[in-house]
Amino acid sequence: MMKKRRVHCIHSIPLKGNKGVSEVIAYVLLIGISITIAVVAYGYLKGFVPQNTIDCPDGISLAIKDINNSEGQSFNVILQNNGRFNVDGYFIKIATSSSAFLANIDLSKYLIQDGSGSQGGGIVNFPGGHLGIENEIQQKFNLINATAPKQVCLVEITPIAYLKNSQGKNSIAVCTNAKIKQEVLCGEQLWECAKDSDCGGSGGACDTIKHKCINPVIWLEFDSGFVDSSPNQLSVSPSGTATLISDSYNGKTQSVLLLNGAISDYVRVTNANALKFNKNSFTVTAWVKSYSTNTQSSFLANSYWKAGPGFGFYRDQFYLTNGMNVAQPQFAFMATSQSAYDTTWHHVAAVVNWNPKSLTYYFDGNEKTAWRYWDSTGEADVNSNFDLLIGQNYKLDDTSGVLSVYPYKGRIDDIRIYQGALNQSQIQSIMNS
Repeated sequence: MMKKRRVHCIHSIPLKGNKGVSEVIAYVLLIGISITIAVVAYGYLKGFVPQNTIDCPDGISLAIKDINNSEGQSFNVILQNNGRFNVDGYFIKIATSSSAFLANIDLSKYLIQDGSGSQGGGIVNFPGGHLGIENEIQQKFNLINATAPKQVCLVEITPIAYLKNSQGKNSIAVCTNAKIKQEVLCGEQLWECAKDSDCGGSGGACDTIKHKCINPVIWLEFDSGFVDSSPNQLSVSPSGTATLISDSYNGKTQSVLLLNGAISDYVRVTNANALKFNKNSFTVTAWVKSYSTNTQSSFLANSYWKAGPGFGFYRDQFYLTNGMNVAQPQFAFMATSQSAYDTTWHHVAAVVNWNPKSLTYYFDGNEKTAWRYWDSTGEADVNSNFDLLIGQNYKLDDTSGVLSVYPYKGRIDDIRIYQGALNQSQIQSIMNS
């Protein structure tokens, strides 16, 4: 009799819904996304890592000795080799925010190649192939370029050396262990001024684009005697009975210059012609209190008609001349109303701008409507060979030479001459300072 064989059936356990399958798929998708992100991140970050590199030997080192950061103009750095080996070049990266953690903008492409180095492939190379031990070099980067960063707040410099790899081929040794990272003053930290009043102590006005003070190249305050308060410190000497007295104007009591109208009364500023006003824009401002009756009496001048090229103020006019009569070529002229000058204090200013060509006169801070004369060439050579005279002007006498004529009678204070054409707001700020 045959025995009945038992058959064991394996019953499948039914899954409740698709929950188990969904979890598996989710994990697979998560892993896939993570790998994709990692690949993308690697592809991005490897752009910051030079290719075909080998280890850099110890003892290679660069130091930043000095930085000159002129925003929107240039970025200059002085580097010194303070290591034990020559340095062949470097990578330079910058950041444009003071809060940046990573410097990721390549500055090498903006290197000014003036013989102090060359660049290529993101590397700045030193002249002669390397920077020797204890040597230093200044390299300049042009930020005027339209694509260049206009602000540098952080700089990172990584030295490199060109060495042979294990296969005997030339390769780059990137000295990441010698990388130097330095914060740089930028933005408002670099501003010398934000408004005109920030420059009051130096007698200047604020260039609100470059945030630099435009300071006078001649400044006769008369508060501390006959001295030039500008950085040029030109020699100032009185003549005759020119003296200083106390007077009040603009709500303040000041020490001012008194001239009695004698031909021997004036103040001489020596070597003012060395400032080279020829074809350069400039601005002249002053406080005056006139008692002169002659319209040709001059309170400031470095020329007069045939005496040579120059500029100056009559009692009621400002003039530019190449040393010829008013009808001759190369002459520019501006006149104001003669009645504007009385026995009270007034602030006057003349602005000479060569590009674009203009000549503007301000009286008590307001532009005066006046007539102008320019010759056909539209230029005036105003660089006189004579000193600047306060209270006199020059005229060439064909027999005796240069004589002082048309003396000024009145009081004068706070004479300032600037290299550059100031605007009305700046002139008003100077007037009220």
